Amino acid sequence: MDESSLEHLPPVYRVALASARPRESHLFATLFALDARLGRAVREASEPIIAQMKLAWWRDRFAQAPDEWPAGEPLLARLEQWGGAAAQLGSLVDGWEELVAGEELDAQGAERFAAGRAASWDALASVVGVSPDDGAFAASAVQFTWGDLWDRGFELPLNSVSIDQPVRLPRSLRPFAVLGNLGRRAASKKRPMLDGLPSLALAVRTGLIGR
Repeated sequence: MDESSLEHLPPVYRVALASARPRESHLFATLFALDARLGRAVREASEPIIAQMKLAWWRDRFAQAPDEWPAGEPLLARLEQWGGAAAQLGSLVDGWEELVAGEELDAQGAERFAAGRAASWDALASVVGVSPDDGAFAASAVQFTWGDLWDRGFELPLNSVSIDQPVRLPRSLRPFAVLGNLGRRAASKKRPMLDGLPSLALAVRTGLIGR
């Protein structure tokens, strides 16, 4: 992914990318770009139906095999190498649809949004060749999503997930550990995920040692 594309990523994703190993950085950048694209579709739509139509286009693509995708969409071109794992990205689209209504998001909707993002992280992990176990991987995705929802102004159903403990992930998935820790801190302290030196210090420490 070129530098101009990275400029459009949310700052928290750019911070997390700094901890990626060179051989996996492009995979994280592509997933983060997709997540940001779906988020913009929801945020910038003038009417909910417009957002739903844009999300439906992506959902339909991930229901197809990569060799059936239309040409001309750079993000799809970068996702072709994911092969069958790209089908899991349809869950990320479903998760973003939970936010189409705007201000209203109940506990079940928040959990579905978190589950969709966790599925997309699992897709990347399978491309890298990692199979996380014992629930730590999903917990990290949920922790980040809770912080993300807090940043977006949603109330959090914190009783449905533990945000107390940092999660350790394999070195190849270190950007996910950074996002999980930033989300955990934001949700537990009711602060933005990136709020200056404390959050950046946490990101640097997690990037170096994983927790």
